[in-house]
Amino acid sequence: MEYVTQRFENTQQGLRQKDAYSAQMAAKGYRIVSEQVEAGHAKGGEQCCLLAACIPCVFLAGRTPGTIVVTYGKDSFSCPACGAMVLAGTQCGNCLRLAGEKAQQASSRTAQAQMNINKLETLLKDAIANDYRFNWQSLQKDFHVPPPQVEPEPSPSPVPILVRVAKLLPILENILPPLLRLRLKWDEACEAEKLKRSVAADRYTHALDDWKKSKELFLKEQASEVERKQRLYQSKDRDALVDYWTKILERPIYLEKPPCVRQLDFFEANDRLIVEYALPQINLLPKVEEVRYLERENVLMEVPVSDARLNSLYSDLLIKMALIALFKLFQSDVANSLRSVAFNGTVNIIDPATGREINPCVIAVAAENSAFMEMNLSLIDPVACFKRLKGRISENLGELSPIDPIT
Repeated sequence: MEYVTQRFENTQQGLRQKDAYSAQMAAKGYRIVSEQVEAGHAKGGEQCCLLAACIPCVFLAGRTPGTIVVTYGKDSFSCPACGAMVLAGTQCGNCLRLAGEKAQQASSRTAQAQMNINKLETLLKDAIANDYRFNWQSLQKDFHVPPPQVEPEPSPSPVPILVRVAKLLPILENILPPLLRLRLKWDEACEAEKLKRSVAADRYTHALDDWKKSKELFLKEQASEVERKQRLYQSKDRDALVDYWTKILERPIYLEKPPCVRQLDFFEANDRLIVEYALPQINLLPKVEEVRYLERENVLMEVPVSDARLNSLYSDLLIKMALIALFKLFQSDVANSLRSVAFNGTVNIIDPATGREINPCVIAVAAENSAFMEMNLSLIDPVACFKRLKGRISENLGELSPIDPIT
């Protein structure tokens, strides 16, 4: 039992205060467990004053109001879950708050898990909305040499009092030669300081001009180099083409670890490009489909993506990544140098038998530029499109069973 004691004057106003306070305490679960009235006492100060005048006046001094002493109490116990004090017959407010927070966490984490899965499902549609033509200006480097800084000017020295006097009353210099020498020495110092500032300003101006010329020359050289690479690409120089396609594919599609491009082979005779591309492993896919709050156990439970669902998501992901890679190459083909592309997707794993890294090919597909770009990729079924292109994918992605790459 928890107790609270409060005192009120035994007056009409005190009784109103008691009723209001009792209502507040009742809202908190308290009830009145005892109530007693203490009588008032004679007004001693007035008694003393009146006694000096007349003893009967003592009885005219009166008494102070009495006091009502009220004790409130409530039955409470310690919550077995969190230890907080709880009113008997009610639920623990602390546990209710924590339960609400955990339910909110479960909802938030479920929404994030669904978002991660939805990203896989909309990967192709999101990817084809982008323009993958290479931005040549991104090759131009910035000029990182900072400009020269102006030398800080020293704070001017205060003019000595005697020099100020000499300037105000020049006649004194004829009377007092030391004063003239002091003034002339001050003027020489001022001229020297002025000359020093002028030299510093000239030095800064020359340094700034040199910096501007260096920056201009650097940017011109950069622009010339970028233009040279662009001309080589447009002239279909083989090395420039391979470098261009590497840049197009080097940005990951879905959580691949760069460098993604393992090898590019270009056959100029028929404008055919064969790509070997490193794909992400299945363990990078979302593993949680939902998070539930179990109220009875007061815990969050993760609902994992089933093995069948995970394998299906992984198969769909690899197919979409292959189609996206084809789209990126064809869509960015400004030089019109690609007639067809073959895509071989590999996965980097450690061979448990040897402990060495191996790169089994798990997906392979090829497409002609004209036929592929005529497709409405925003409406296709990726699996159906992959089959139409006669693509092949490992029958056992869980074991990463290899297939023969396209050569």
